[in-house]
Amino acid sequence: MAESRGQVLGNGKIVWTHEMRSSVWLLFDTLKFDRTTRTAVFNDLYKDYLGALGGAGGANAGRIEAQYHERNRSSAPWRATMAAIKSQSQSAEREELLNRIQDVASELGYGVNRVSTSTRRSDATRTTTFRKRSHAAANVNENDRPSERDKRPAVHVALVASLKPALTPTPPITPQLARIPKQRRPGATVLHATETGHRVWLTPEEHLETQNAWVPLSDHEAHPPLAGGLLYRYVRFPSSEM
Repeated sequence: MAESRGQVLGNGKIVWTHEMRSSVWLLFDTLKFDRTTRTAVFNDLYKDYLGALGGAGGANAGRIEAQYHERNRSSAPWRATMAAIKSQSQSAEREELLNRIQDVASELGYGVNRVSTSTRRSDATRTTTFRKRSHAAANVNENDRPSERDKRPAVHVALVASLKPALTPTPPITPQLARIPKQRRPGATVLHATETGHRVWLTPEEHLETQNAWVPLSDHEAHPPLAGGLLYRYVRFPSSEM
């Protein structure tokens, strides 16, 4: 994968090397710099080579982004670069390049959260060695280990439930006697209660009638015989002439 970075073309075309493609991939994928930061870092990292091309401003952001998108076009150089990035045999070189990029970003005044390629894979999953796992397990304090399930919340809920008053349904209020009516007729001075529970104001004469013994009517009195003939007589009146 020996590519000469010393080739300088008269038209200012950048000859992308394996290291430059790896730098572009680290700027985008690992460090996730914004457009301004990765453009400034890339141009400062390769300022000698870009200055020899004759370009005063170096590579613009569009050219760097276009090179990053080349990895999806199955080009032979990018296939070789991605194979090397995924390979564990070149992890030391990749780590050294990542440190150089982060140093340049710090010198340019960009805030950098230091990351390491040893804890990142190409699929963005974190790896931890057996030694690190053993060391982390040894540092766990025995007092920090949960002994058993804490049952206090359940007791607390039970206590609150016992203190909460029970909601019993209130029986409907059905008085035996209705309320005393507020309005009454003139002369009605006696409050009379009927068998159904209603109360009414009656005059003394009306109330006296209610005290008399009730005598049911006989069928003959209730249904007196009708006189012979029609119950209704239809009379035709002559129409008046207008």
